Amino acid sequence: MARDYDSQLLESVGVRRRRMRDALLFGVGRARRTADERLSTDLSNLDILVDAAKKGLNIQ
Repeated sequence: MARDYDSQLLESVGVRRRRMRDALLFGVGRARRTADERLSTDLSNLDILVDAAKKGLNIQ
């Protein structure tokens, strides 16, 4: 029982430290920036896909 509590406590401390570090490094808008970065990546992938399709169909 004590061992389970200790491992749970250590894990929660690790999570708290990770969250504090992320807040310090990335600030309050971390989740928003992450979404913006994903959108940018998705648009880039779409652009590459369109270019590949144009080349495959010989469209200029």
